[in-house]
Amino acid sequence: MANKGQQSNSHKKETKEEIVRKYIEEGISAGALSKEYSIPKGTIKTWIHRL
Repeated sequence: MANKGQQSNSHKKETKEEIVRKYIEEGISAGALSKEYSIPKGTIKTWIHRL
C-alpha cells in the first residue's frame, strides 16, 4: 500500500507500455483507452507524459 503522498504501482509495466503505445502509435484517445482498460483517464495521461 502506498504511503500518503505516494502512488500505488498496481498496474503492470507491460500494461502501461501497451496503453501508451496504443495512444502514440495507433492514435487511440486516452478516453477510449480508459474505457477499454477500466483505468482513469488521468492515470493514463500521467503514464503518457512519464513514458
